[in-house]
Amino acid sequence: MLLRNFTSGFVAAGLIFFAHAASSQRQQDNELSARLRLLRLRVDAAQGAIAQIKAADTLPLELQ
Repeated sequence: MLLRNFTSGFVAAGLIFFAHAASSQRQQDNELSARLRLLRLRVDAAQGAIAQIKAADTLPLELQ
């Protein structure tokens, strides 16, 4: 009886630990996804600025 209670408690503690670890991993994944989206926005903005600079460099001087 004591062994069965100990085993049940041990299994429950293990399940709680793994559930917490999975939750923590999902939170880290969400944070990394948010950082990646922000980085992509910054890259897009930089590429847009580079394209504008290149377009301005190709204009004749009288149109700049």
